Amino acid sequence: MNKTGHLFTLLVLLTIVTSSFAQTCDHPDYEPLVSLYQATDGDNWTTSWDLSDCDVCSYFGITCDESRRVTRIDLDGNNLTGFIPSEIGEIENLEDLFLKGNNLSGTIPSNIGRLINLTALQLTSNQLSGPIPSEIGNLIQLADLRFDNNALSGTIPESLGNLKKIIFLSLSRNDLT
Repeated sequence: MNKTGHLFTLLVLLTIVTSSFAQTCDHPDYEPLVSLYQATDGDNWTTSWDLSDCDVCSYFGITCDESRRVTRIDLDGNNLTGFIPSEIGEIENLEDLFLKGNNLSGTIPSNIGRLINLTALQLTSNQLSGPIPSEIGNLIQLADLRFDNNALSGTIPESLGNLKKIIFLSLSRNDLT
């Protein structure tokens, strides 16, 4: 075999080896979950995720529907430290978001208002600050909203009046007017 043939064979082998290590996950909820993991120091969670596994439905605290879309994130008290990324608003089928009792800081992203299927949003007992985004008023399926025991400030948005299905609302222990 000549030099060109050896070079071609080496290139083919290198491509095969490289592609076996480079994994791409095409699940539509994978990237937003990776953003959540990275923004909240996922490597130091009490129970973390193996991001090399593309089956997001097997991740701790994740529930999926029959079409394998994420419908519930329940990471209460799992030592999440950091901020809630705006990409959370890309998980289209999300119905329940439970992030209580962690070390989350920063503001609540306005993109959370894109989660139109959300029925429960619990961010209690973190260090979240800033105003409640008015976009929360877009979540017309919301029945359970708990933001108590944070450092939220400003006025309670009038848009919360759009939440006609609300059963439980807790905003206490903040600096809201």
